[in-house]
Amino acid sequence: MALQALWDVSNQFNNKNGSILTNGKVFVYFQGRTALATTYNDEDGTVVNSNPILLDNNGRATCYADPIYSYTVVVCDFYGKELFSYDITLHDAISTAEDVVVIGTDGTVLVDRTQLPNG
Repeated sequence: MALQALWDVSNQFNNKNGSILTNGKVFVYFQGRTALATTYNDEDGTVVNSNPILLDNNGRATCYADPIYSYTVVVCDFYGKELFSYDITLHDAISTAEDVVVIGTDGTVLVDRTQLPNG
């Protein structure tokens, strides 16, 4: 499984007032907050993160995820109060694909062999 970082490993989360978000919590959902997503502490996917991910005393945590999905990241303080959220779309796998398979609502299957810009 080829995972990608949801944020740079040197990223430091901050409170709204600019101070370090010590011991904050980061929830990672599939986009739209439909369900909690599984994320990993390493790019090989051998160590699963808790969800929420707990930030360290420096407001940092590592988070790797499957790039075929889009995610909503919800950042909370120590008590779980939401501070802010944002959506992340990685989709690197699609930008390098050679064939895209589309299944219609009527069950028809179409294989699009259009050469993508990065493919």
